[in-house]
Amino acid sequence: MNFLMGASLKSKFIEISGRVTSGKGLAVETIPKQYLYLVQHFPEIYNIHKASINVRLNVPVVFMDWDFTSPPIAWREDGCTERFSFRRILFQVDHSIFKAWIYHPHKSSNSYDPYLVEIVLPHIDIEINSKCNIFIYSKSIIKDELIVVN
Repeated sequence: MNFLMGASLKSKFIEISGRVTSGKGLAVETIPKQYLYLVQHFPEIYNIHKASINVRLNVPVVFMDWDFTSPPIAWREDGCTERFSFRRILFQVDHSIFKAWIYHPHKSSNSYDPYLVEIVLPHIDIEINSKCNIFIYSKSIIKDELIVVN
């Protein structure tokens, strides 16, 4: 399966610029606990680094559709469940482009900030405040500086 359905960067993608920002440091603790459950349901992410990269986007983005959403997963010790959604993207830093996913834990406080996305991918070296771009294969709608991703 082609990662992004064979789309060309010029005709099928929306490009959104941003900067890598520091997070709360929770994903480096929580993703290793979630990893086996996530890969069981979405094996495509088997080679991700078990942490996320936080990106502050230059424009707000609302996701109406995801490539994958998990069933409720009881990954915490207290048995509480959570769903996770992923959207395939390309992630560009400097002149390098990587296959990546937007990682959306449904109970994360980051869910309420349309300028912030968490990205998972295999390990790369990246600095806080690095300029970056994400490319999303989508029938996106741009309305009054808001991007709605379908």
